Amino acid sequence: MSLLRNVGVGVEVARVKQINDLIGDLLFPPPSVHSDAQQSEWENYTGFKATDRAIRGSFRCPLQCGGPLTWDIIFTRLVIIDSLWSTTTRMGFFVKENVATALWNACLDSNGVHTDAALTAKADEYVQWTIGKGAKTQGAAEVEDLFAQKYPCYVYSNQNITGKHQWSLLSKYLHFLVETQMPQNTIGFPIYDNIVAKILPKVFDYALLKRSKCQSIKDYTNSLHVLIHHIQTTHPVWDTQIGMTPYHIIDRFLWTLGKVRRVTIKNEPLTTLSYLVSQIEFKTMVTSGKLSPQLQPWAAFLQNNYTYFK
Repeated sequence: MSLLRNVGVGVEVARVKQINDLIGDLLFPPPSVHSDAQQSEWENYTGFKATDRAIRGSFRCPLQCGGPLTWDIIFTRLVIIDSLWSTTTRMGFFVKENVATALWNACLDSNGVHTDAALTAKADEYVQWTIGKGAKTQGAAEVEDLFAQKYPCYVYSNQNITGKHQWSLLSKYLHFLVETQMPQNTIGFPIYDNIVAKILPKVFDYALLKRSKCQSIKDYTNSLHVLIHHIQTTHPVWDTQIGMTPYHIIDRFLWTLGKVRRVTIKNEPLTTLSYLVSQIEFKTMVTSGKLSPQLQPWAAFLQNNYTYFK
């Protein structure tokens, strides 16, 4: 059964091209008109680039440090991820500690040693199984169990609750783990994010794809892959981009689109776009009350297709 709706091929191709153009601008942005050579390098970073570099840096140790993987390293990474990409775990006590323990246990390899490589391989096996390109291995089952678990959470109002799923924190951890390790032929690991989850069905409608319910991480992973495959078939830049997996690229696209939608259609303040611009651009944008030039094509795309993105 075709994943495409019964519409003219020309319409479908034109819409994919519009998405392709936005992704191309995202991957290879033109020099900013507000870039200032006199400023320090980080001041010309977008918020997204700064946080991405910081999180990736935490995953390079022990890869570049020469020491063994420890529970403390895993916990530190989780703290950094939660600090820079809010995952709501700060609303409970000992959540990150419990997640760190589960990840630590999943890092055990066949020789009884805890390594990043072991968990990376399991995460990759999980994705391949999810998208129908591999069997459900023991490693894939272990990753599935990470998302199925409810992690104990202690809060002021109730000393001990049953626990909650931690899809956001776990997916972000596995995403950056795979992005840093970059195993051969990997397509990455998806990030589960509320902004992306809300914009995804709207993009499916716009791209003339048939929606499927996302009731689990497995469903979510597969839906993102359907969109990736649909776009990538006519977007050669995906094959030349170094250092980013397809899941990383699609996450950036959907997250950027979702953030700009909140401002242009939902009338949220411009300050919510801080991660999409540099500090210099942010100051100019807030002072002028207008979108930064590189975000204007995104706003135009949303406004021109308001029926789908309202």
